[in-house]
Amino acid sequence: MSKVRTSVEWGFKNILQHFAFLGFKPAQNLQMSNVGTAYAVATILSNCRKCLYGSQTSKYFEVDPPTLEEYLS
Repeated sequence: MSKVRTSVEWGFKNILQHFAFLGFKPAQNLQMSNVGTAYAVATILSNCRKCLYGSQTSKYFEVDPPTLEEYLS
């Protein structure tokens, strides 16, 4: 498996670890909840967390994440 693909999978894993309800399949009924919006919000919040604390991906590729202000602007 390529390095880039592995790092992308780390991102999905982290989102599901911090927002476990997204991985709970019975709760992902399209008519009962807006799954796409919930995942988009979880991704933005996860990226904010990575700006503040870093991530496995940024350490692996030796790249500093942007500051929170840079990310949100």
